[in-house]
Amino acid sequence: MPKSETPSFNLWIAPWITLEHPSGGAETVGIAAALLRAHEFMAVYDLSPLVIAGTHRLLTAIAQAIFDPQRPNDIKALWRAGQFPAERIEAFGARYADRFDLFSESAPFFQSADLPVHPTKAEQDKLKSISQLTVETSRTTALQHYRHGREMEEQFCPTCAARGLVTIPMFITSGGRGLKTSINGEPPIYVIPGGETLYQSLTASVLLPDYQPAVRARSNDTPWWEHAPIVTTGDVDEIGYLHSLTFPARRVRLIPEQPDGSCTRCGQASKWVIREMFFEAGECRSKEAKETQFWQDPFVAYRQSGEKKPVPIRSQAGKALWREFVGLLVSHTDEEQKGKGRKALRPRVLDQISDRRLADDVPTYPVRCIGPRTRMGQPKIFEWLDTGFDVPPAILRDADVAHHISKALEFADECEKGILAVFRQFFGGKFAKSERNKHLKEQMRDNYWATLAEPFRLYVLALGAAGNSEARKPISGRWADNVIDAAWTAFKQAADAVGDDAASLRQRVQGENRCRYTLNVKHKKFWIERSNPDE
Repeated sequence: MPKSETPSFNLWIAPWITLEHPSGGAETVGIAAALLRAHEFMAVYDLSPLVIAGTHRLLTAIAQAIFDPQRPNDIKALWRAGQFPAERIEAFGARYADRFDLFSESAPFFQSADLPVHPTKAEQDKLKSISQLTVETSRTTALQHYRHGREMEEQFCPTCAARGLVTIPMFITSGGRGLKTSINGEPPIYVIPGGETLYQSLTASVLLPDYQPAVRARSNDTPWWEHAPIVTTGDVDEIGYLHSLTFPARRVRLIPEQPDGSCTRCGQASKWVIREMFFEAGECRSKEAKETQFWQDPFVAYRQSGEKKPVPIRSQAGKALWREFVGLLVSHTDEEQKGKGRKALRPRVLDQISDRRLADDVPTYPVRCIGPRTRMGQPKIFEWLDTGFDVPPAILRDADVAHHISKALEFADECEKGILAVFRQFFGGKFAKSERNKHLKEQMRDNYWATLAEPFRLYVLALGAAGNSEARKPISGRWADNVIDAAWTAFKQAADAVGDDAASLRQRVQGENRCRYTLNVKHKKFWIERSNPDE
């Protein structure tokens, strides 16, 4: 880049956030417009759900900083207003807009100003391809989703570079020399409150102090716009809540240059493009803090085993997200945990929504769950998930509903174990580690859970509409019937595919009889427990 040129792309004003209109169209705006007109749009839009989550988190952090609610009435006032007050947004912009310039010499957005924008020949050896910013573009050290090519041929426009930068605080993985994860470790599943508009979603995401991480630093909180423009490499002992939302886990410096062709990510022409960047280890939470303090991100669900520290719920291969309903959206009750070694902790943002009872006048409350599936300790993202749930308000508030759902999922798990055990006994071979008919067994399991997805959705909605525990018992009974039907159908289909020779037919008859017996026993036990919950 010629030194006489001074590129600029200020994210506060320049359009880079694509938002959906209720009519179905889309519009790209800057941060200021996204906040000022949040009530006009439905949600953030991007082909990558990681960008959606990262952008939403940045907007949430700014809204949190501007309004800083201390009492329930402060948030209720936002809900009554129906849109963000323009004067507060404009005042924030007047003070901090310069911290959002992507190519600022002294304080580039989400970058470290001490890294040179005009690297010497020796420094150029440290440059990385811009493809490191997004997981779907080609690079030699990570798995690709759907884009293939040569990483050094990638060039991003400022818009796509900004979208990649905002994913770092939430989704950066470990791997490589000194490259550690962000504030929440290997990327978990994030639960994002929804609403009819982006304004409602952001307002539901602004938290009172009681719902922010208990171990956060109460003073000297440094979100990006107040953070030193130089990102250091190394441990951080104390982290404020706003700092965590914009956590600079990498030292980055984009190297803009005059374009030769269009952006390889979005295809748009641009005045400036970025092919290379510095991309180094940035801040990380200190080992001592990780070992002694539980950082409970308000948008993350956790599981806890015994006295161990809770760990975030992460995506698992082959496991549909609705099976994590207990944890992601509801917590185990204290009564359920007596004598058990594990419990689930839903995101604190849902606890606040539940306490404020914001959704009393609507049949369901929307939430969105976004997260990647990674391999621990490696910079590989194998897939990402983006799943929405319409949650009845009663489910967020009522411990009895959470109990019913927990028992329903436990019953489904037990039936899965039952059909797998019977299939292994009759069709798996003579030895415990035999792989005979393994593909049929896996297909049976997948078909079983796929069949239950829609019945579970209807089951949750029915529970939310029921008025009391007695009214919920027959609903749970119908769920049990659906589970038994799905388990039997999946087993029968797998058994029918084993073969039709005399030996196979005999095994099928014996296996089917055993499967019926096993499922009937589990069904009867479920009904007894539902009828006599205290026994």
